[in-house]
Amino acid sequence: MPLPLKIALIMAALVLGAAAYLFAQTAPPALDVVRFNASITDEQNKDIASALREMSVLYDAAPDNYLVNVRLGWLEYLNGAYTESVQYYRRAFDLSGQQSVEALLGLRLPLAAQNDWKSVESVYRQILQLDGGNYEANLRLGQIYLNRGDHSRAKPYLENVAQHYPADYEANLSSAWNDYSLNDYPRSRAEFQTVLMLSPGDTSATRGLQLLK
Repeated sequence: MPLPLKIALIMAALVLGAAAYLFAQTAPPALDVVRFNASITDEQNKDIASALREMSVLYDAAPDNYLVNVRLGWLEYLNGAYTESVQYYRRAFDLSGQQSVEALLGLRLPLAAQNDWKSVESVYRQILQLDGGNYEANLRLGQIYLNRGDHSRAKPYLENVAQHYPADYEANLSSAWNDYSLNDYPRSRAEFQTVLMLSPGDTSATRGLQLLK
């Protein structure tokens, strides 16, 4: 075999070997599906401690797996371990390349449970940077400002939800009270009436219409 050809073959073998080595080092370990499913069954049976034990084993084997972290965030939230839940959800978000709206929606749960409303507000803003029309983030952020009495700030978020979900009970009710506080009475009346169509006899909407008489 000519020397140049032999050298070329040797170099090709080295490149392939290096590629195989790098793939082996970077490929994520396969999850134990049976154990993962067992944790779901445990949760369904209200045995959160057992579900956590199953997932802890998976975490030890694959600490950089998104599914493992986001599930541990949920289970620790159910377990009342809010600090741990926040840590897992934040890790899941980072593992997604900071693109997972799902992880952020999970993150707001333990933050809200700790009454950390400043952080909850920040999380909703992060969600809207990724998904400007997100129902949950627009509605809850609007409600946060509504409850603070910051009605002008609440308006665009509540309007966003009402426009995209015209038959949504919460969107109409929150927007109705916000518009009432902004003295937009015709719009408020129409929204209260929509609420009563969706929820006959609704006490909040009934009270709102009485105030508008």
